[in-house]
Amino acid sequence: MLKKLNSSEANILEYEVTDGMSKAENDMLLRDLTQTMDKFGKVKLLVKLNDISVTEMEGFKERYIFAKEHLDKISKYAIVTDMKVAEAIQKVIDPITEMELKTFPPERENEARQWLR
Repeated sequence: MLKKLNSSEANILEYEVTDGMSKAENDMLLRDLTQTMDKFGKVKLLVKLNDISVTEMEGFKERYIFAKEHLDKISKYAIVTDMKVAEAIQKVIDPITEMELKTFPPERENEARQWLR
């Protein structure tokens, strides 16, 4: 389930993902990102990942293609999770993009928000 958080503002978008995402939720996420990029040029993301299996998430391919095509429009990406896979993703992405990506454990969520701003 995807939930857009009330703490989203201007070009800073915050979401919480629990138990994967449906195709409709994936479409909504990509539409929201596109509209924000069109309006502000760049976007900053905070995503809280709770109890999900990355391989089971619907729309993973679409999100990957979208990210690849729009990576230059995502200036900062904070991932709040206790999943170890997020740290591995950070290590892969860091050398190939200028996007700043940081992972934060759940107890440091407020620090993640401050880092985005």
